[in-house]
Amino acid sequence: MARLYNEVLRHLPDRLGRESRRRYLERTAQAYGRDSVVGRGCRVLAPELLTIGAGVVVARDVTLDARGGLELEDEALIGFESVLLTHTHRSDEVGVAIQHQGMYSAPVRIGARAWLGMRVLVLPGVEIGADAIVASGAVVAESIPARAVAGGVPARVLKER
Repeated sequence: MARLYNEVLRHLPDRLGRESRRRYLERTAQAYGRDSVVGRGCRVLAPELLTIGAGVVVARDVTLDARGGLELEDEALIGFESVLLTHTHRSDEVGVAIQHQGMYSAPVRIGARAWLGMRVLVLPGVEIGADAIVASGAVVAESIPARAVAGGVPARVLKER
């Protein structure tokens, strides 16, 4: 079923696409809130570990990697081509090729009404607090508190809202 989504349903345009993605995620995700929208081209990994609150908007071509657990709280907004990772390579051992070190997972939570701009990368284990804003192009390696405005590579808090 996940392959059907990632190879067919995610590419369907307009109303047919939005409705198909909604129905698929209502059946497969832990939760899919009322009035939420997942845009065309969005890739979803492990939808059974994905929770989407009410009124969430996920723009086009976003990757939602829920293998380690992913929660998008009510009215969160995820910008175009963002990547939310919960599963990645270990890199602890110097002198050992990365591909031989295994993988690790950690949950990601995006707080209510948080806004991630275009092409934001969120790494495993990160929490972005309610009402926070993350600037386009940021790489979020550490958690961002509620009501913070953050940006940069790596992302850091720039100011409070």
